[in-house]
Amino acid sequence: MRKIVPFILLIICATMISAENKIKISETIQLIEIHPEFYIHESYTATEYGGFTSNGLLLISNGKALMIDTPMTEAETKTIVEFLKDSMNVKLEQFIGGHFHDDCIGGMAFLKAQGVPTLLGIRTEELCKTHGLPLPDKTFDQELLFTFEAISVSCFYPGGGHTFDNIVVYFPEQQILFGGCLVKSADSRGLGNLADAVPTSWDASIEKVMNRFPDAKIVIPGHGSHGNIELLNHTRWLVNQHLGKNINSVH
Repeated sequence: MRKIVPFILLIICATMISAENKIKISETIQLIEIHPEFYIHESYTATEYGGFTSNGLLLISNGKALMIDTPMTEAETKTIVEFLKDSMNVKLEQFIGGHFHDDCIGGMAFLKAQGVPTLLGIRTEELCKTHGLPLPDKTFDQELLFTFEAISVSCFYPGGGHTFDNIVVYFPEQQILFGGCLVKSADSRGLGNLADAVPTSWDASIEKVMNRFPDAKIVIPGHGSHGNIELLNHTRWLVNQHLGKNINSVH
């Protein structure tokens, strides 16, 4: 019998977070402070099959904000933007979208209408063209390094996984990795929505992220609780399980 239970329990324990520093901004949206100047924006979506939460990230510094991913809708995105302005005296200055699904860019049309500069990977732009979605102001191919209010930001395309176009974003000084839907939470028991997935590339893409950002201490998945770099190992385990490979190989 494979001894996987202790490993899973270790991951779950390592990803437990406290209930402090949460700001409820609507019935379906809250901000979770994970580091000075960094907040997960978590939004809840109800469907006929049940509800789920989606994660994005806000970097807030000197009265300016960078947003990674929007909630599913323009209305929810507007709620966040207005809360930043009215309750925190913060203006949204930059947006980065992780892939072409609604839980990443569902509110991008609203941001563009507000004049917020938008950034997507070049593969996401192509998929937006295919699906008739809003197009970004700027794109990048493999990697883009820049600073936002003197804070370093690294956007990286590791290859296909949850989707062909998924990217990750890393903040090296804070050692924060926004993995988005490429990364699964500790309590995930499967890979979720595979409609646009590239399962055969997923493991290699996660390995590239681990090699590129080995010092990551806080890792944020697209859905579910954030944790540490063990979320990447857990995702690899799920991928190998899905593909029917030796699931002990990444333990």
